[in-house]
Amino acid sequence: MKSLKHLGVTLVASLALSTGAWAQSCNNLDVNLLATDWNIVPSAVACNHGQLAGPATAKMANFTTTGLFGPDCTVLFQGPSGAYAYVEFQQNYCATEGGAITVTPLQFQKPVYISQEGSFKPPTDGTVTVLAFSPTAALQVKPPAKKKDPK
Repeated sequence: MKSLKHLGVTLVASLALSTGAWAQSCNNLDVNLLATDWNIVPSAVACNHGQLAGPATAKMANFTTTGLFGPDCTVLFQGPSGAYAYVEFQQNYCATEGGAITVTPLQFQKPVYISQEGSFKPPTDGTVTVLAFSPTAALQVKPPAKKKDPK
């Protein structure tokens, strides 16, 4: 009887992980574009792992996981005077904590961005906010440190 109970717990845990129900929200990755003179090219958004959670717009693309891989997607950005940026956004799978986020410029201009890992509890999406583009080097801007609650 004990082994049957163990099998049931294992089966429920396996199903939860395979459907993404175990940690659904922390496996989402939101890419937001604040650079006013740049746009996402929605038809040029693709994923090696994961998928779009809805249609990409000129200023936003939201990705979700499939299986046991976090989102790994590429986005083409178009800027002024024919400038382009082709960037990969990858977030590790989240099982019990938010996955690390990697932003890799693949071609053309490089992003200046802020990234924030998602959270398992409370469940929150990982986010990358692209502030601008640079022809020379990618730059990650650190978000302001969170103030500790005085007790």
